[in-house]
Amino acid sequence: MHNVIKVAVADNHADYREALADLLTESGFTVVLSAGVGPDLLQVIDPGNLPDIIVISCSTMYPESLAVIRELKNKFPYIKVLANVVFIHYLPDAWLMKTYIDGWVVKTMADPAAIIKAIHKTCGL
Repeated sequence: MHNVIKVAVADNHADYREALADLLTESGFTVVLSAGVGPDLLQVIDPGNLPDIIVISCSTMYPESLAVIRELKNKFPYIKVLANVVFIHYLPDAWLMKTYIDGWVVKTMADPAAIIKAIHKTCGL
């Protein structure tokens, strides 16, 4: 028997966040959190029910998402971070990617199977 991967979804677009959470639930993941990306994200993470991975909208266009990722990894270093970027040229710099981000996927190019594969790969499965 394998463990179910617990996922948090963080995106400022509620419709996308809800659709992704539904897709992940239907695909056998347990979604433990669905929230916007912002400083309050860290306050809504339940320490008693931590995700294994957070799929988080990330863009160099919105530096607050990068600050949240840094804080998240400093507070919960064992939670994997999958950066969900709109365009590949919005990826953070190499240092930030190596230090705080465990994987990435381009949301505008990823079909459901690609997102699921990226989650498995980021979790080491």
